Formats: sequence, C-alpha cells, structure tokens
Amino acid sequence: MSSNQSMRGTVFYVAPECGGDASEKCDVYSFGVLLLVIVSGRRPLEVTTGSPLSSSEFQRANLVSWGRHCSRKGKLLDLVDESIQGLDKEQALLCIKVALLCLLKSTSRRPFFLDGNPGQQTSPGPEQRSMPPNRPVIQACISLLPR
Repeated sequence: MSSNQSMRGTVFYVAPECGGDASEKCDVYSFGVLLLVIVSGRRPLEVTTGSPLSSSEFQRANLVSWGRHCSRKGKLLDLVDESIQGLDKEQALLCIKVALLCLLKSTSRRPFFLDGNPGQQTSPGPEQRSMPPNRPVIQACISLLPR
C-alpha cells in the first residue's frame, strides 16, 4: 500500500492499472465503484470477521468482484441495498449496468465522461473516436439523479 497522502483511504476505488497515475479511464473505474457503493449500501471491501476468508467469502466481501459474480449469474438485483424503499428496479439495473461497464478490465472498453455538452467527449483519444455515439452511458445514469 502506498504511503502517498492523496491515495490514503481510496485503494479500492482505484483502477488496478492506475498505480497512482491518474487518467480519465481511472476516473471512470472509480465512478463505477462509487455507483456500486451507492446502489448496494456497502463499502468496496466489507470484512466482518477477523478470521481468514475463503475465496468465495472474499469474492462477496470485495464489492467489485461480487458485482462481476452477480452479473455472470444474471442476478444483478442481488447487489441492491435491501433497505432502499420504493426502489425503481429499472433505474437500479441501469446504474448497476453502468457501474459494471465502468469496471471493465479492458480500459478501452470502458465508457468515457462527457463535459457539459452531451455531443462532445473530453480528451477524445483514438479508442474513443471509434466508439459508437451511444457509448457514453455514464450520462444516462447521471440523468437519473434528482435535481
């Protein structure tokens, strides 16, 4: 673990490939973790026992791993915080799907952020120019937030 003051407390929000170097794709990954935290009501790593964890217990404790597991099993709603009242399942599913897109291991497959103009990307790189116009799905999730 780094002793860098700015990284303290953020280790499970940082994309595995970042290692302290910030980039837009690292921010997108962090946004995905944040979305899962909000929807699930959990921390990125939630360990409730002092004893060593089995691999399945660790997978459940690690929110990103648990999200990927639920996705593979087709049980995305298992990620949702049970205490959320009046849950709109479609909105919850959209946020989870956006989060999982942000958490893709391949950085080139992750969505990108938009600036204030929905038709314009920030920092358009070669991999972003070739993406279909509907790829910036982060904007869809942000539009669901109350104003």
